[in-house]
Formats: sequence, C-alpha cells, structure tokens
Amino acid sequence: MPTRYVWLVCGSAIAVVEVLSAFAARGALVSAEALHSLTYTLYLVAGIGAGRLEASGQLRRAVRAGCLAGGFTALVGSAVSQGMTWALGAEPGPPAPPPLLRFVVMAAIAVATAATLGLLGGIAGWGVRRAVEPAA
Repeated sequence: MPTRYVWLVCGSAIAVVEVLSAFAARGALVSAEALHSLTYTLYLVAGIGAGRLEASGQLRRAVRAGCLAGGFTALVGSAVSQGMTWALGAEPGPPAPPPLLRFVVMAAIAVATAATLGLLGGIAGWGVRRAVEPAA
C-alpha cells in the first residue's frame, strides 16, 4: 500500500519534468538534456522508494514493487510528454507515424527502460531496508 504513494509522488514529479521539457524544446528555461537525466533519475528513485517501502521485506517483492513504480512513472511521463508535445505544437521535422502508434511505441520503450531502472532501484531499496532494520 505505501508503494502507491511512491507512484503518486514520482508520477507528479515526472509530470512536472515533462512539462518543463516541453517548454525547453521551445528554447525556454533549462536544457532538455538535463531534464532527460532527471527523468532517468526519477525512475531509479521510484524503484528505490518502492523497494524500501515494501512491507514484506522479501527481495522478489521489493524488485516487483520497484519495477511497477518505475514503469508507472514512465507511463505517466509518456502520456504527459505526448500531450504537451501535441498541445504546444513542438513537432517540427518530417512527417511522423500516426499519433497512437507513436505513443504506444514511445510508452513501451519508456516503460521498459524505467522498469529496468526501477528493478535496480528495488534491489537497492531492499538492501537499504535490510541494512537499517535491526536484526531479529
């Protein structure tokens, strides 16, 4: 149950980062590269937080929670990114594939990347929990 709070916090944070990234694509605020690095960091942090908060203390559940938290964060980020790109009209260049197909492919790649980083974060969060808990 507490891992859902990680989803909420990281999903909200990634939404803010994606909005800033959409504005950065138009030449305002900060560079897009810095925001992409922050995005990957948030995927990892989501995994660490979920792995740390997993109530059972079992490694496989912490890894699962980390994967889910990272994947959910990426799904929120993909949806917000696609919506902001469309709303701001920041699509210069050659014709793109149909929007639905592009969204599905982009979301699948983002979720796979984020789930992998979340998995690593889940392992790290489990390790932190084991190190902090007193021995029984």
